[in-house]
Order: sequence, then C-alpha cells, then structure tokens
Amino acid sequence: MNQFKDPRTNWKYILIVVILAIIISVGILAYQQWWVKKHLEKLSEFPELKIPEKITQDETINWKTYKNEKYGFEIKYPDNFKIDEFPGEVIFYKGEKLTTPPGSVLDPYPIALVIYNRGKDCGDCSVFTLENITIAGYHAVKAITNNQLTDYLWITGESKAVRINYGAHDKEDKVKSDVTFNQMLSTFKFIENETEKTSTKEEACVNSGGTVKTSSCCESASDFPNLCLIGPCGCGPQNSHQIKTCDCGPEKCFNGTECVASQTP
Repeated sequence: MNQFKDPRTNWKYILIVVILAIIISVGILAYQQWWVKKHLEKLSEFPELKIPEKITQDETINWKTYKNEKYGFEIKYPDNFKIDEFPGEVIFYKGEKLTTPPGSVLDPYPIALVIYNRGKDCGDCSVFTLENITIAGYHAVKAITNNQLTDYLWITGESKAVRINYGAHDKEDKVKSDVTFNQMLSTFKFIENETEKTSTKEEACVNSGGTVKTSSCCESASDFPNLCLIGPCGCGPQNSHQIKTCDCGPEKCFNGTECVASQTP
C-alpha cells in the first residue's frame, strides 16, 4: 500500500510539523527576550553621559580693554572694576577704597589686581621661591608663599616684564575673585609702543644699507614712512612736520621695513 495516498497519514505529519514550528518559534522568542534583557543590564553598568545644557561662552568678549603704550601691555577687565594709575603701576580694583586699611600690599583696595612695570626682567622675583607657569602664551613665574590673600607673579616678554599682585583683604573674597583674576590674566598681552617701533625701523634702515636723516613730510606721516610710495613727504610746508626718514641712496627706497630697489615705471 502507498502510505502517501492515505489522508490520515498526511494529517499526522502535518500536525507534527506545525507543533515543531510552534516550539521553534517560542524558543526563538524566548532567546531574543533573554538576549535583550542581558545586554540592557550591561548597558546600565556604564555611567550616564550628561550633556551640558549650554556651552559656556567667553565672558571676557564684552569686557573693556585697558592699553598702556608707555609700559607696553594691554589687558581686559570687567565693567565693575575701576582703574587707578600711578608712576610705574596700574591698579584694577573692585569695591570702595578702605578708609582704614588693615595693612596689606593691596591697601587701600579691598579686591585688586596691580600691574607694575619691571623693565626687561623680573627684577625682585629672585627673592622668592618660584614656580614656572604660562600665562596667555607668555613665560611667567609665580611666587610660592604662605600668603593666602595675595598672589605674586612676573610675566616676561621678549624685551619687557611686569610684576602682578592680585588678591583681597578677605579670604572668602579672594577665593571668589580668583576666577575673575584668572580671566583677566588670560587676556594679557605685551604690545609694542611707538618708541620701540621707531627704534626697530631705525635699525632696519641701517642694517639694510640706509642712512637715518630728518625730512619734512606730511603731518599724517610718522617716523620712517614707506618712501617707495608717492605721497608721504609730498605735502606743502604748511601741512608738513619734521620726522625721521631712511635714505637708501640712488635707485633704492625704504618700504617701511628695509631698503629695496625702486620700481621705476
């Protein structure tokens, strides 16, 4: 007898196949649930990544800029700070001056940052134990002391240096103000004053074969103008003044940086 032609035998095999399919499906679903649960538990072991609510902006962008051509530096300071200037020093301070100061290097200022002109080197820094640091891209040294109210540091550039004291009479005010002081220091930069610019151009003139002389040039021109251009010294007597110029000799001119061959039309 051909068993494949018996309908009772066919239903028996179909039922077996269906039951096996159900068992396999249930097994797959159970495995998937177990796998997901296991990996979720592992993910929970990692710390949560906290995204900041907002990006902190540079608070110094809208601060005022103080520039001192004489001592060759500039620095930014907040609106609630005031400035006092004395020979050789500039004081940035917050609050009202004390009528009965307690006796401090900052007197009579309750919260202050003081910048002293120190010429070309740190000078009096040698009396302290020093720590090498970097401020606004410049090499600096900071005094290591037990003074919890005032910090002392010296910043040195290529040809100049300043000493900076900053602090407060009250320890709590000092801690709060350190953030502002550090922000101010991050904006510090040395600048070239007019005397240094003239000296640099004078050296450039001589080093490139020129001779320094005095000429009558337009009032708008300053020492060592670009004589390769037409105009700096072409004004009438009533609109001219005496300045230093560079005479480079025949068929040459000073372009503001060095003596170069004249460009004839």
